[in-house]
Amino acid sequence: MDPFANQLKQVALTYLTDRWIKIGILAEMTLIVAPLLVMNASNALSTGCLALISLPAPFLSLILVSQANVQFAHARARLIPGFAAPHVAVLTGLLLFFVLLCPVAVASCLQLDRLGFVALTIAIAAPTILAAHFSRRSLMIVSLVAYSSSLTDSGANWWLLHTESHRAWLAIIVLAGWAMIAAWLARLCQLREEMDGYQGAVQWLASRNPDRKTSEQSRLVVAQLRHDRFASWMNDARLNRLPVYRDGGLIHVARLLRFGFGTQAEVFGLFMGIWMAALTIFMAKFDLLSSGPTEKQFVAVRFYLWMGVIGSLIFADTRLAPRRPRYGIELLWPLARGQFVDGHLAATASQWAAYWAVLNIGLVAVAWVTLQDRLAVPVVVAESLVSAAALFAICATSMWTAVWPSRPERTWALRLSAAIFSLPVFMWNDLHGTWGNLPAAAAAVVSIIVAVLLVQRARKAWRIAEFG
Repeated sequence: MDPFANQLKQVALTYLTDRWIKIGILAEMTLIVAPLLVMNASNALSTGCLALISLPAPFLSLILVSQANVQFAHARARLIPGFAAPHVAVLTGLLLFFVLLCPVAVASCLQLDRLGFVALTIAIAAPTILAAHFSRRSLMIVSLVAYSSSLTDSGANWWLLHTESHRAWLAIIVLAGWAMIAAWLARLCQLREEMDGYQGAVQWLASRNPDRKTSEQSRLVVAQLRHDRFASWMNDARLNRLPVYRDGGLIHVARLLRFGFGTQAEVFGLFMGIWMAALTIFMAKFDLLSSGPTEKQFVAVRFYLWMGVIGSLIFADTRLAPRRPRYGIELLWPLARGQFVDGHLAATASQWAAYWAVLNIGLVAVAWVTLQDRLAVPVVVAESLVSAAALFAICATSMWTAVWPSRPERTWALRLSAAIFSLPVFMWNDLHGTWGNLPAAAAAVVSIIVAVLLVQRARKAWRIAEFG
């Protein structure tokens, strides 16, 4: 076999053997094929299905950027001759397939404008790639605007349906998007330690392997935070409130240990709440969350809370689990092991409580805008309490699974728990008209009982665990 072809094969295997890449590709194909089947069966273009078709673009872009940054943010990228060519070739091939060929195929099947669909896809994917590589959240706004515009009638007409008068603009968008991707690929080949993409990859590797030496990584992380003024301001404000340890009381210990969790849950909940509330209100305005005006009263609120419950998975495994490798040293602190374990569990619970509280601020905004004169306080309170039961159960699951050394096992256990414990949110909305609040209330009570049992199991597991 030709040496370059063998290199291409080996590079391709790094994508095919990574489970996150396979999951991303599977999600991409599922979200493309499923709407096609729905549309072909109904012989009608559904705005919701069109939204699903465009949705995989940002997620797949994030997966590819993470994988590419990890490959190039290493000494071998500079030391091995001919390292860049096969890696860039494979990346280019994947991008051509998902950003060019797939949109062309989908547009042909649905009789949409092929150039417009390609322009929409690249308008979503290219800014997402640069935002993930440079760790610049502001660039994601371009992707969100492009995606959100396709959900409106005028936006769908501009991108996909009636493009005869502005095809030149669509071609410019395609060329500009590919120019951004080409600039990203060129930058990957010149990646250095002092660059943001390199630092982001090092942080990602550190989260996957906390046992490795991190002195150099810590220096790079500090250098990156200096570039992000908002993150620096947020961390300085948080650390200025660092409490003074006075006694061994649970509240004081939990408050002190809470500062070891990195990004605080209330900050994460604030950003998630703003994003989810804006998306929910936007989709409710264009009737994407209901098939009739009477259903919108509850569907928008349920959709927001469901996204909040599922969104908690982003930080569920980042509270206790990263501290596990350090427990062997931290147990030398002047605390009894029972106090130390109870303090960590209490700190974790307070993080989840803060996330739920901030999430409910967005819930009030969603209910106020979507329900208006039909706003029923008992409805909002009931949904909020049901979501609290679901989040408490997922929190308890994360406490228990955090002691497991295998990250894949923790990830899938948390996903399964989120799927199970989010059912009361749906049960209340679907069954309250016939059965009242009883089914969802019973499910919430069961969730709380299971959560209490899981907390007890987690407390016992952390107390007897061996840490080297």
